[in-house]
Amino acid sequence: MAGNIGTLFGKCAVITGASGQIGYAIAQRFAAKGATVVMCGRDTTRLEEAHSRLMAKLMANAAPEMRKTLLPKRLRTQILDVRSPESWKEAVDSCVGDLVTVRHPTSLTYPL
Repeated sequence: MAGNIGTLFGKCAVITGASGQIGYAIAQRFAAKGATVVMCGRDTTRLEEAHSRLMAKLMANAAPEMRKTLLPKRLRTQILDVRSPESWKEAVDSCVGDLVTVRHPTSLTYPL
């Protein structure tokens, strides 16, 4: 994983279904490559648990100077109703950096 850090730095990925296994794995991969990741889902509790789990993994592998400043800003959560345009707008607006992709675990991918 360490060899991939930074390849997507300054980019942002919106991942729906991030509290499920596939969405979580996708979010983990983008985060490991340095992207800002907006983890989206419908269930606040499950989404926060997934966020905490992924943040712990990232913190364990991060350089000490990144732990307090950069990492907390790079991993975000957003409750998302995929049927709502307003909900999508909120998720995309929460991106920091250039939006590079919107991914859904059921293989709907929206590259930008």
